Amino acid sequence: MQWQHCSPVAPLTRHHHTRTSKRLWTPSTASRSPTPTAGSRTETLNQRPDLYRAVLCGFPDVDILRFPKYTTNNNAPALLEYGNSEIREHFEAIRKYSPYQNVRRNIEYPAVMFTTGDLDTRVPPLGARKMTARLQASTTSGYPIILRYHHKAGHAAGRGLPFSRRIVDIAMELTFLLQQLGVEIEPKT
Repeated sequence: MQWQHCSPVAPLTRHHHTRTSKRLWTPSTASRSPTPTAGSRTETLNQRPDLYRAVLCGFPDVDILRFPKYTTNNNAPALLEYGNSEIREHFEAIRKYSPYQNVRRNIEYPAVMFTTGDLDTRVPPLGARKMTARLQASTTSGYPIILRYHHKAGHAAGRGLPFSRRIVDIAMELTFLLQQLGVEIEPKT
């Protein structure tokens, strides 16, 4: 089988650029929330940080270049999607899109909230920790880059956590987004 890299993010970046250029939204009001391919969302963040004001990124695959090295908690079938960096042809393609390796210094990154946990059996939690630190050291925007870490959370976000904790987590994520986007909610009287 011939492996051919196709970045899952290129269409997303074009989509967001088109929406921005048509004034359907502005970067000051744009946000990104977690999805099953949170690493791809982070790749978009690297390619066009000006498109977002705030990003939620849950349980992300961000260090794709080192993904095969993580043997206790990697999603081996993902190597078919991402490629295997131990194969030279794959390495060259992965190096161009792996989010962690493509963080640039002195860039105005938006506010970012990463979430990960010890019980993630599909994505190494170390990746989100490293990505948080690298973005914190690289951004010039002054916006927060934070990591929420749960010792009992698994890849499916709420898996391993009590339902009441998941409610708290969702409230924290929404609060983060609303604060970063400058949304004011007036209490009903």
